[in-house]
Amino acid sequence: MKSKTQSKARELFLKDKPTEIAIAVKRKPSLNARKISETTDTTYSHAVRVLNKMEKLDLLNSKRKGRSKKYSLTEKGDKLSEGLIETFGISPKDSELERNLD
Repeated sequence: MKSKTQSKARELFLKDKPTEIAIAVKRKPSLNARKISETTDTTYSHAVRVLNKMEKLDLLNSKRKGRSKKYSLTEKGDKLSEGLIETFGISPKDSELERNLD
């Protein structure tokens, strides 16, 4: 039987943008929501909703820096994003996401 957290995580990560957001934070820790939304080609409000869900699932930590929040992965989130990278075969050299992070 799946736990409530597992069900929520599965629902969240079976979508493209949340997966891209997790990988973006993995590749470049300490991004703010605006940069994450630009990098993953999603709206700012959608990125913030996903980031908040990820934080509630203990996949992300946020730290206020001035008026913005910087996001980084927890150990659990790091393992998940590694699995996503391996599962989806995302290569730093040919990934559109990686180019957007530069």
